[in-house]
Amino acid sequence: MFRRIKDVNHPEERMLSVFRDYGVVAKDSRDNINKTAENRNIYQLVHPGWLVTNRMKAWQGSVGISPLRGIVSGHYICFAPLHSEDDAYLNWLFRSPRYTLGYGLISRGVRIGQAEIDNDHYRVLPVVVPPLEEQRRIAAYLEEQTTKIDTLIAETERFVELARERRAALITAAVTGQIDVREVV
Repeated sequence: MFRRIKDVNHPEERMLSVFRDYGVVAKDSRDNINKTAENRNIYQLVHPGWLVTNRMKAWQGSVGISPLRGIVSGHYICFAPLHSEDDAYLNWLFRSPRYTLGYGLISRGVRIGQAEIDNDHYRVLPVVVPPLEEQRRIAAYLEEQTTKIDTLIAETERFVELARERRAALITAAVTGQIDVREVV
């Protein structure tokens, strides 16, 4: 379904990164502790639709289909598509818990946290592809549902912050005598 390509010497391109929870994103769109190398010529060019894998963190789910053109770490493995499947579906599939578990099974390393995906096994990993229209429906459903969940999380975080502010205001009012706690209790 994909062909491995390592296209370097494009230092002017936008920096991308693979995040476990988001797939391939612009590097500056998320907090990222990894530093960009001074020599950006070693970074690899990827195009929309390309499969990008952080070879050291695939077992954690740092894999995705890129929606963007840009450059990624020279330590990633990048693959150009040779298929006509739905990119959004493949992005969800390759980042799913079952595939993440599979990456762990085909990764090797000397200690926990430093396991590198085995390229020979990665190349033959089976890919589950239902009919194209079903792929599109699955991807649309997952996008809709995760957007709802993300909205609920954001609202909950906002309510928690408001509750913290109310708590702090109550404590301040109580210790400064602005309210009589004997009347409240």
